Amino acid sequence: ADGFARAIETEISSSIYHLGSGSSTTVLELCRNVEQIVLGTNILTDSLCQSVDLPPQTVNFWANIKRSRTILGWEPKTSLNDGIAKTWEWMQSG
Repeated sequence: ADGFARAIETEISSSIYHLGSGSSTTVLELCRNVEQIVLGTNILTDSLCQSVDLPPQTVNFWANIKRSRTILGWEPKTSLNDGIAKTWEWMQSG
């Protein structure tokens, strides 16, 4: 939210400003992390890995936050895992 607020409040030229962790995370890693936070285990993810022949990762995307850091003065304050955990806590409180 801080990155969006800075983009709105700052006089900047039109461009693309990535907001993200700045590092690549596979879908499998994301699933494993969510399962660990929500269920406290990796049984489902491990079972999936054993039952499916997963191809080697050939695509590697991430948010290049260099422009956001330089022009907006923004960088992530919460790690991906902490963000998942905080979101899960919020969902459980409602």
